[in-house]
Parts: sequence; structure tokens; C-alpha cells
Amino acid sequence: MFRACYFDISGNVTLPEQMLPTSLLAHIAKYSSPLSLQRSRAAWTLLYWLKPVCPVFSASGQPTLPGQELFVSVSHSKNIVAAAVSDAPVGIDVECITNRNIINLAEKCLSNDEYLRFCAAEDKRL
Repeated sequence: MFRACYFDISGNVTLPEQMLPTSLLAHIAKYSSPLSLQRSRAAWTLLYWLKPVCPVFSASGQPTLPGQELFVSVSHSKNIVAAAVSDAPVGIDVECITNRNIINLAEKCLSNDEYLRFCAAEDKRL
């Protein structure tokens, strides 16, 4: 079993915070910036929508669902949030790519010749 979803939180989005358990809201409250709070709340709301069981967190911060043989993951970046639930280890990552990220990625992934051609190209999309 694998379920995942993502959501764009740009604009005025009102999330049903009352559906989240108090212990999860306490975990979310560790963020100090309003935008980070909004992103985290949205990601955990997605996870709770996928599987309405309150996660507990290991010492390393890994969320688990008590009494469930399921693995979970959440991620948020800029205006995109995502959540996944699976019966096998799962990880989900959201990254908003900028031109700077693309150049760094190209430098790490391309051969020297490919990288030189990439840098000389007018269109830097990979």
C-alpha cells in the first residue's frame, strides 16, 4: 500500500487545524516563523487526512504511527507540501528548484564536457 498527496498552499488557504490532535499541534508549534508554521501544519494535515492516526516521534525525529505497520513521511518547501504513507519504508521530499539549484546540480551530475556545454547554453533547463 502506498498513498501520497501534495498541495499548493499559495494564496489564502484555511486549514482545518481543529482536526489535528493536540500533541501534533505541539510538535508543529516548534516553528517560529508564521510561514514555516503554515507549511508544517499543512503537511501534517495532509498526512492526517491520509491516515487519521496521530504520529509519535522517535529520538531522531522520525514520525511513526503507533499500532500501525506503516511508514510515513512529510515535506514542505516554499508553497508546496507533501505527505506519504506506505507499508514499506517511504520518504518524500519537496524542493522548489531555482536556477542556482540547477547549476549546482549540473556541476555535481554532469561530466566535465557536459557541464561546459551546459554552462555555454542559453537555456539552462535540464
